[in-house]
Amino acid sequence: MQNDRFQYRLVLVGKGRQPQVLRLVQVKQGVETVLARVLYKADEVVLGIQGDGLKYSFLYGSTEGSMQYLLKDADATVCSTNVAKGFIGPFVGMYASSNGRDSKRTVAFSWFDYTGL
Repeated sequence: MQNDRFQYRLVLVGKGRQPQVLRLVQVKQGVETVLARVLYKADEVVLGIQGDGLKYSFLYGSTEGSMQYLLKDADATVCSTNVAKGFIGPFVGMYASSNGRDSKRTVAFSWFDYTGL
């Protein structure tokens, strides 16, 4: 995430008994585009991002050992100074949302790990 107008989001969505869907959303100049999506049935999800120069690859799985690519080689310049203007460094984090509505659902984050170069 660079800011609200330039970012990538890996989002796991689902309502009630509907199947969950894992989506990769790119926001460029405030316009949201879903770049990839997959039905997701496991109770737990592990998400990963790999950066390689000007490319990001996004991964998912039910465990660290079962990771697979949701999308490879997305354009990392979406979060760059030249594109987003005023860049101060990438930000990676986790969040949960009920989209502004009251909810009795819960989310639990077991761990977060970042490995830099």
